[in-house]
Amino acid sequence: MFNAVTVEVGRLLGADATRLLRHEPDGGVTIVARHGASRTEMGIRPPPGRDDDYVWWQVAESARDPRTDRAADGSGLVGVDELARGIGAAVASPIVVSGRQWGVIVAAWKRGEVVRADTETHMGQFTELVATAVANAESRALLAASRQRIVATADETRRRLERDLHDGAQARLVSTVVALKLAEKALDQGSENAEGLVHEALENAERANEELRELARGIMPAVLTRNGLGPALEAVAYRSPIPVMLDLRTDDRLPERAEVTTYFVISEALTNAAKHSHASAVRVTVEPIDGDVRLSIDDDGVGGADPAHGSGLVGLRDRVEAIGGRLTVQSPPGGGTHVTAELPLAQR
Repeated sequence: MFNAVTVEVGRLLGADATRLLRHEPDGGVTIVARHGASRTEMGIRPPPGRDDDYVWWQVAESARDPRTDRAADGSGLVGVDELARGIGAAVASPIVVSGRQWGVIVAAWKRGEVVRADTETHMGQFTELVATAVANAESRALLAASRQRIVATADETRRRLERDLHDGAQARLVSTVVALKLAEKALDQGSENAEGLVHEALENAERANEELRELARGIMPAVLTRNGLGPALEAVAYRSPIPVMLDLRTDDRLPERAEVTTYFVISEALTNAAKHSHASAVRVTVEPIDGDVRLSIDDDGVGGADPAHGSGLVGLRDRVEAIGGRLTVQSPPGGGTHVTAELPLAQR
């Protein structure tokens, strides 16, 4: 698509050369598509140690600089002449994606060529097309990455449950069965060990029951299902190693999807805070606002949390966005972490 755009821009505008450049995270630029005359054919002279990408970027910057204009005699662009001796005129149009400048399209003409009056308008239309295509591609990439994380999380959850069952409750139940069989044999033989074996089996069964209850609480807490969000969050706050102040501004049951998401977002956010924030307190607020429910989890810890670095906040964002919600994180170093989520109460 990038190649097609550069070709069409060149043909439509009669440009001698067109280039599509992309900003890179390190501050550099890359030519992602090109059409028409080469750098040598245009007479462009790169500065020592600079490559073709840099030269075209400089042409693009000069062409869109409002201080730059064609000289009165049409001899060239003021400020570009020393950089590209063969260029008589150049026009650059920025490509803006989601509020940030993603790149730029440059069209250039040799000396003596006439630039059409509607050039900037046509280039703007092409940049909008590129911006839409890039935004769609990025959205698909983000969606694919989110789906991969959700699948990976589900697989890891199943592995954890299998491991916890095997190493915990299942092992205790096996010990219970062994102890009961030995107790049965001891009773048949009139041995005095029978009572101790029965007592051991009972302890193992009780511990297995406790471990199964803990596992079930991690999957879907019974208190949430039976009693609603308030009692469930009070139980989470009680177990938190950091003091939690709950401010629940609704007594009504939320729709199940919103209620479950609210519970797990707050639960996971408190777990993250306990692991990383070094906070002395956390405040949790839940309030319905204009058909949504807003969650705020604010701590007074060290801050510096960044979802882009693969922290537990990525999982929170995936969970929120899965039901059409939005999550924002503010975590300046030394300023605590402030997580806000807005969840729709109705199906969207």
